[in-house]
Amino acid sequence: MELIQRNEGLSSILTVKIVRDDYKQQVEKALKKARQTAQVKGFRTGNVPMPMIKKIYERSYIVEEVSKMVQNRLSQYLDEEPRKPIGEIMPYDNPVDWANDNFEFSFELGFYPAQLNFSFDDDTIIPYYNITVRPEDIDNRIGLLRESLGVNSSAETAETGDMISVTCKLSDSENAAEKYVKFSLQQVPDEYKSLFIGARKDDLIEVEIRKVFPNDTDLSSMLDVPKNELDALPATTVLTVTEISRFAVAEMNREFFAKVGDNINNEEDLRTHVGESAKSYHEKLSLKKLGNDAIKVIFEKTKIELPEDFVKRNLVRVNKDLEPSYIEANLPATIESMKQKFIIETLLEREGVSISEEEVVDKACEIIRAQFDSYGLYYMDISEVVQNRLNNEKNVNQYISYIKEDKFAHIVRSKAKLDVKEITLKEFRELNNLNPDDNDAEPAEIFALGAESEPLSLEYTES
Repeated sequence: MELIQRNEGLSSILTVKIVRDDYKQQVEKALKKARQTAQVKGFRTGNVPMPMIKKIYERSYIVEEVSKMVQNRLSQYLDEEPRKPIGEIMPYDNPVDWANDNFEFSFELGFYPAQLNFSFDDDTIIPYYNITVRPEDIDNRIGLLRESLGVNSSAETAETGDMISVTCKLSDSENAAEKYVKFSLQQVPDEYKSLFIGARKDDLIEVEIRKVFPNDTDLSSMLDVPKNELDALPATTVLTVTEISRFAVAEMNREFFAKVGDNINNEEDLRTHVGESAKSYHEKLSLKKLGNDAIKVIFEKTKIELPEDFVKRNLVRVNKDLEPSYIEANLPATIESMKQKFIIETLLEREGVSISEEEVVDKACEIIRAQFDSYGLYYMDISEVVQNRLNNEKNVNQYISYIKEDKFAHIVRSKAKLDVKEITLKEFRELNNLNPDDNDAEPAEIFALGAESEPLSLEYTES
């Protein structure tokens, strides 16, 4: 067996040549074993003539043995190759004609650069934004906590901001079914709020429903009526008030303090607790920004190149359900993501950093907790959700990726020369263009490459 390598920059063409003598002994051994148990009409078990055994089984045994030899030789090559492969190993030419006795297989491989020629020296200065925790930041957080732990209670008369439940009929027909509708007075335009303010249970309020609820999406959802049927609604509708509820934020009392956290007994303890949480959150933002800025610096200093043509063809091969033109349009974002991954993993490997199973669980808890908090579910038990997410390999790989980014940022902070800048959270958001306009643009899609460990499939075609 012979392996021939032809390098073309960061991609290589590997040709594995196998002749009959390479597999003859193993195939003959398999044929002898098959003869012992083969059942062929007209012959007793164990007495089938060897020529007939060969005719029946030899070609499939050759395919099996040769495929195994190719797999093993490529695995050996990858073990000895200092560069890290990109995506899948791709067949380079047409399917093999298995009717021959001698075989030649060609494959194409792409690689990341052999090394990252970069170090944090005195000429490398990276800004680090230390986001201060101001009293108003603590006030805002406490306000959110009070809202999340607030309660709804019944009210006798409606006021601005209350939730109102009503019943109504959407047809002038006497037999029309009643609809139950619940809405907030905040949804009602200012000029129509007076229709509801001061209303009590069982009051009848006649409204022009399309004017009182001008947003078709909201109205369609409230009434459970398709948008294209809203024009068929009667011009006026009588609403019967069935309930008025009012939300009140949680009082700053012992019950509230106990729900927020342990060892919080008064407002001073609360502010200390919230301030520490805000500091931890701000540090995460600062480190993420530092990591991103460090990657940009490394990009500029190292000019990392990847075999883009190979990557594109690999993506097309893996993502068979997508048009090649669509993949090509998003290729720059994928290439940039791959370069970032290469920088992060190279630096972590250089520093001997490892990731434990416990860290993956902690990261899952952190991310899911943040997701729940964003919906105001600050104290909901997330243990079952965490376990379900960790049962998915894709989720686990994503958590590991986040951990790598965190560890990379910590390494940068400890090794790089930093230009520390004090900044408020508002200024930090403005610096990073975190405004509503930026959310309008759709981010480029980053596609997944095939796994580097993906086993090869050598196609068997009858001659």
